[in-house]
Amino acid sequence: TFAPIGTLATGGSPSDVAFMGDRVVATDTDGTALTSATIDAWSVATIGGLPLGNEIAAAPSLHAFFVTERDLNGRGGVARVTARGVRTTVTGTSAEGIAVDAVRRLVYVADVNDDDVAVVDARTMRVLRHIRGLPRAFTLALSPDGSRLFVVSNQSMLSFGKPGFVSAVALGAHPRVVARSANLTFPLGVAYDAAAGDLLVTDEERDVVDVLDPRTLVARRLPIPTCRVPWKPSLDATSERIFVPCARSDDVDAFDARTLQRVR
Repeated sequence: TFAPIGTLATGGSPSDVAFMGDRVVATDTDGTALTSATIDAWSVATIGGLPLGNEIAAAPSLHAFFVTERDLNGRGGVARVTARGVRTTVTGTSAEGIAVDAVRRLVYVADVNDDDVAVVDARTMRVLRHIRGLPRAFTLALSPDGSRLFVVSNQSMLSFGKPGFVSAVALGAHPRVVARSANLTFPLGVAYDAAAGDLLVTDEERDVVDVLDPRTLVARRLPIPTCRVPWKPSLDATSERIFVPCARSDDVDAFDARTLQRVR
């Protein structure tokens, strides 16, 4: 049984959420603040200084949230939010996806309109390098060992005259693309299920989830039908559930991560 415990009124257009302990934080793509709530003893607060917040990632070991911002000083960038305050840095144009390697203290930011991924030092918030040649880099997923980054090129023949696909980037001193998927219709979100060995990619035009081999990026099975305009998937390893939010149908679809069968 699901029952509401409270409501986060962000005051604009909430884009993404992240959890840390009993705290949930939501971004606002039309505003300048995060909305933060504690769950066990319900209370809501705002954190300012974050214009046009987009995707958010929690890094508990770093005691921080990291947020991409679509417009930071006329470009795009990433912010680190801690108890001490907010610190930002420009990474490129129209920052979208984010992934955090807490062990190496690295933040990866997809600069969709620069066709690259920026690598940021999580401590100093300095851009270390750019991984180039990743057309419309939109969403990111990182392997658990931090050795491989998966990048979704969010484009389609109908909208951009070029097909979408997923790239696998081997990380290290000299990052390089080591695998590329077959052409996809209009890929958008990505999640990596390390236990099952599946890379899950949502397609906003076909309303499916593509299941790829993370080593070769070859399809492992037929695409899974889901609700309309699937967005960024989430994996809950504890319950072994995959959750797919769908913008057009106002649903969250749910699948068993081991069988990939739909559940309630």
